[in-house]
Amino acid sequence: MENFMQLEKNNVHLWIQNINELTPSNIFELEKYLSLLEKKRRSRFLYVADQKRFAVAYGMLRKILGDYLNQMPESFDFQTTAHGKPYLKNYPIEFNLSHSGDFVVWAFSTCAVGIDVEYMNRKVEILELAKRFFAPEEYRTLKQLPAASQQKAFYQCWTRKEAFIKASGEGLSYPLNDFTVTLEPNAFGNCLSAVRGQAALASNWFLTAFNLSDDYEGAVAVKCSTPQIQVLSL
Repeated sequence: MENFMQLEKNNVHLWIQNINELTPSNIFELEKYLSLLEKKRRSRFLYVADQKRFAVAYGMLRKILGDYLNQMPESFDFQTTAHGKPYLKNYPIEFNLSHSGDFVVWAFSTCAVGIDVEYMNRKVEILELAKRFFAPEEYRTLKQLPAASQQKAFYQCWTRKEAFIKASGEGLSYPLNDFTVTLEPNAFGNCLSAVRGQAALASNWFLTAFNLSDDYEGAVAVKCSTPQIQVLSL
């Protein structure tokens, strides 16, 4: 792990954890890092699986940040922006996390960064959601695909859009139909086509997919046109 603790300019480190690979003692150690407020938030979850997922997400966030910044994991005092994105005051590092199903993912960079992972729920009415939230051209592209390909394409589009709005710092206040992404499968180049109708604005960003497993889609966005991205497993 020590080999990856230095973040150079324009580098992006993605960390991936399958929760099922952690032992109860691993979870217990991560819970120790949580702040009092985080422990209260964890206790509000009704199901043990959700409590465990929260502990892994925020306990590991603190541990990895501690390794990058040479600080004790429990020492960090997270601040939040007006739109709810967490950050550390006076530290030169940007970070974001996401979790779904069995996976938690984290992104770290010196540039603004956002990450999203989604389990592909087959009960979701994908065309209805796409018509409501996606840009018109994205919806048309999705609708024209064979039915067997639509679900995967929907989640590819959704995770790419979520990663971008999280990186922007505006979160859900940023209209999902105000920018366009590609729906190409396994698109590991730049998936961002236009921002507010302008390709030039999209060139300030890099948005790409990453692999987890067959039932999941993931994407990361960074405000840097030529980032060096490393995908790492804990």
